[in-house]
Amino acid sequence: MTASRHTQDYTSGQLLTGFLKKELIDLITPIILDIQQKRKAVTDDIVAEFMRPRKLAWRQGGKSKGEHNKKMLSEGQLASLDEYLELRSYLVGYEFSSVDEIVASTYHHAAAGATDKFPHFARWMHHVKVLLAEGHQQWKPEKAVVERLKEELGQFACQTAF
Repeated sequence: MTASRHTQDYTSGQLLTGFLKKELIDLITPIILDIQQKRKAVTDDIVAEFMRPRKLAWRQGGKSKGEHNKKMLSEGQLASLDEYLELRSYLVGYEFSSVDEIVASTYHHAAAGATDKFPHFARWMHHVKVLLAEGHQQWKPEKAVVERLKEELGQFACQTAF
């Protein structure tokens, strides 16, 4: 059953809360069991290695110099982003933010052939490039902004670099 069908049946009274709870339990139980198994496999040595202080190499934009950021968006993801941007100028809120800068710099190569098929994405990408060229850099990846983006974009955001 699809989510829209669940919504329709639940609001009409044909679907009871108990049934939804059972479906959720059936869905989440294997995930929880997998997490528990992985957690059991973590040893004190693994934790110690993870927590060991070490020198970090600075990477601008997530990549060291010479590396190219080639994260790809599927056509479905581009379509979702294009639809999301249809009535918006920015990904979060009503002004240019670090989220726009991060997503644009991560997926700039996707705009190359997107003009005809994904006009809202192409418009947004052009707009962000102009702002960046004018010096409107925002690189401040605030946790609250990234979380808000995840809420607003849902599944699409979960598949990005955040």
